[in-house]
Amino acid sequence: HDTHPGDKSDQTKFIIDDRGCGIVSLKCVDGRYVKVFGDGLPGDVRFTNDIMEAEVFLWQDYLNQEFMLLSLRNHRYVGKSPTTGSPYSMDYTGPDPARRNGSVLCWEEIK
Repeated sequence: HDTHPGDKSDQTKFIIDDRGCGIVSLKCVDGRYVKVFGDGLPGDVRFTNDIMEAEVFLWQDYLNQEFMLLSLRNHRYVGKSPTTGSPYSMDYTGPDPARRNGSVLCWEEIK
């Protein structure tokens, strides 16, 4: 979902579904789960209502509310290119040295 910085709409909110030992799934506030179809190319990151089809990630935490999500299915990271405008994908091998290639995500607590 592309949006402007500071957007607080429900379409930008996710719940971290903790499955233990650093394993998580992403749940939208409307109840759907993130699922990756195919090889995880741009546009393959979509949604499903079935928790059994939800993508399972390893949560990798950084300082300053930054994190990465490593897919346990294909051992690639989910991310969104900040320069191409392409949809989210799950084909990143890791961050660039400055952590600005789109594979390092930010979180904030919404109350």
